[in-house]
Amino acid sequence: MSYLEQVSLCLREHIYTEAGLWVTSVVTAENKANSLVWAEYHKLSLNPSNK
Repeated sequence: MSYLEQVSLCLREHIYTEAGLWVTSVVTAENKANSLVWAEYHKLSLNPSNK
């Protein structure tokens, strides 16, 4: 394997890792937001008098 091939492989792995971490953090953030929305919704549905 040439030096350039090694460098491009390392870069590719780094980019995939970064993208994977980014996707994971976005999905986690969405899940947290959904949980909060559902928690609020349940509060409202349990206490209709709060509307």
